[in-house]
Amino acid sequence: MDWIDDWNRHDFEAALTHYADSMELVFLLATQWLARPDGTIRNTADLPAYFAASLGPDSAMRFDLRAVLCGVGSYTIFYANHRGQGVAEIAFPDHAGLIAPTLLATSNVCRDLG
Repeated sequence: MDWIDDWNRHDFEAALTHYADSMELVFLLATQWLARPDGTIRNTADLPAYFAASLGPDSAMRFDLRAVLCGVGSYTIFYANHRGQGVAEIAFPDHAGLIAPTLLATSNVCRDLG
């Protein structure tokens, strides 16, 4: 999957090509890395700050793809990050197949169902 390969190469320019200009990314780390209380990056102009935090030259960031799950008008990418955490990204592609709204959840358990 090109998206995973671009992230693993820490190639900001290539990773950016997968996102629609009007994308919206919601994830917990944006509350910490970018001081965004709602955890939202609202367009590609806001992505460089996120990519700089995660794809810097000394970054250990790496993704190990586990599964891609297909939905109606969406897909979920399930992978393990460099810390071994399970991560699920639910993407809603636009008409050109670019990532538009995306929700990201890591393995921080907020409710144990067991």
